[in-house]
Amino acid sequence: MKLKIFLTLILAFTISIFVNAQNETQYTAKQLKVVTKIDGMEYIGEVISDDGREILLNTESLGKIYIPKSEIKSIVDVDNENRIVFGEFRTQGPFTTRYAFTNNAFPVEKGENYALINLYGPEVHFAITNEFSLGIMSTWIASPMVLALKYSFTTKNENINFSLGTLIGTSGYLNSFRGYGGLHWANVTFIE
Repeated sequence: MKLKIFLTLILAFTISIFVNAQNETQYTAKQLKVVTKIDGMEYIGEVISDDGREILLNTESLGKIYIPKSEIKSIVDVDNENRIVFGEFRTQGPFTTRYAFTNNAFPVEKGENYALINLYGPEVHFAITNEFSLGIMSTWIASPMVLALKYSFTTKNENINFSLGTLIGTSGYLNSFRGYGGLHWANVTFIE
């Protein structure tokens, strides 16, 4: 009797090694994409299928939509969902570091230089390092001239950014270079 029970247990154990009750499924997180069409329209969603001619995109606002590949300009992965603000994808670039008239605490990445043409005159900004940028501002007649410096502090929390900056200017040739001044600031930018 003990031998039968022992053999039955060994047989049951051996069979249980080779038999699975369920298939093992891998959970894959939803990968959001930004699909930009040639006409400038942007759609944010998950690509469900791609048959070579068109993609099926599942968006939050419109549901499932088919987009022909001939109308697609680019498809970009959304690496951080915090970059989606009010349903729009905010790409990184030098102009994400600016407000309408001044800058914010976001750092300009090295090599992402930019220029602005304003009503009062041009300005050019260069990213020397990932944290430090240097700019030159002037009027259309090149007087006065202003040197703009900004240092951004990176934090462990990517939703909070700090920076220190200064604008140091001279009156230029209009006042025989006799007038100097500066504007200094500290800046905090918080992302919700």
